[in-house]
Amino acid sequence: PSLGRLDFVKIDDIIFCEADGNVTKIVVLNHPKPFLITRNLGKLEEQLASCPQFFRSHHKFLINLDHLIEYLTNEKIAVLEGGHRLMVSHTRVADFMKKVRG
Repeated sequence: PSLGRLDFVKIDDIIFCEADGNVTKIVVLNHPKPFLITRNLGKLEEQLASCPQFFRSHHKFLINLDHLIEYLTNEKIAVLEGGHRLMVSHTRVADFMKKVRG
């Protein structure tokens, strides 16, 4: 819900989600501004648990691996569509590499 309406987003169009306190920003393909929801990232991650393309790369980020363009190993940065550069936590790098290598 936002400003007296409901916005519907296709799960496949979600590029990534970013935690910002109890608010989560959802960045969507071909949409100029992120959607803001009043749900923390952990709850959103639970809702998307059945979607294998989503990976919690950092305590702040839940990324859609279908939108991954490259991974900068030295910097531990995932580059996503739209030029978004997101950190991969050093504690999650091994799981990230397993996931992207299939």
